[in-house]
Amino acid sequence: NHISQTLKTLNAAIICLQETRGPNEANFRAALRQEFPDWHFAFAGDVTTLSRFPLTKQQKHAAPKPSGRFILDTIFQVNE
Repeated sequence: NHISQTLKTLNAAIICLQETRGPNEANFRAALRQEFPDWHFAFAGDVTTLSRFPLTKQQKHAAPKPSGRFILDTIFQVNE
């Protein structure tokens, strides 16, 4: 998958994606989980967060109407 390979080259600890909803949404999410098996995920509407750090809290907030979109609030456990 071209998207997964691009994300891997970033070597990021946290990745936030938008526009991840669509006709192949379930396949896209499954592919992400397969390509990043040790990562943690949060999904809300058309936004996705991937993290190397454990998610301690995630909350979905509705964006102002009539957008039909969501804001994904995520908190991570980061050990320094």
